[in-house]
Amino acid sequence: MILPVRPHFIFDLLPKNKREVCFKIPPPVRSSDSPSVLELCLLLAVARIVGPEAMFEIGTFKGMTSRTLWENFCGPPIHTLDLDTSIAEDLLDNTGVERAQAHSMQFDFTPFYFEQSLVFIDGAHDYRTVASDTRHALKMLRTKGPAAVVWHDFSPAWPGVQAACQELIVTEGSLYHIEDTSLCVYLRGIK
Repeated sequence: MILPVRPHFIFDLLPKNKREVCFKIPPPVRSSDSPSVLELCLLLAVARIVGPEAMFEIGTFKGMTSRTLWENFCGPPIHTLDLDTSIAEDLLDNTGVERAQAHSMQFDFTPFYFEQSLVFIDGAHDYRTVASDTRHALKMLRTKGPAAVVWHDFSPAWPGVQAACQELIVTEGSLYHIEDTSLCVYLRGIK
């Protein structure tokens, strides 16, 4: 079942003494294709909940998400994958974000298996690609400690994303659609 939850649900998962949060958000890229400020804050909260030891983004686009993760958690490795890494050069230059260029259906994810605390999926939006990205994301999640997969564009406008997430709940359990956003979240190892 995909459970609809209000945005505060994610912040409530933070330890009580860490619920007052301050995040660094780079100047916004004016594009409806980028996550909103609310979505970026929720993604950062999920990263803080799972402990951002290593993060992987599928679908860099202009680099706003990777840059935001780097600004807030500049210690752990952050990897990002996109068809064209030059689009994100302005935002990702002079950061520690490691960029790879390929279609996710042809990319070798195996070096990243069992290491990531957070995987953010915002690449292609057709069912076949999102399902493949999701299978790799689950294999990339670390085996010890909490971990999460977050999908962007979980909305009726992108039925491929919704179908891939619906399929996932059969094998993995509950997912959370955060209302007033296009985020869907899978949390593992969260008490």
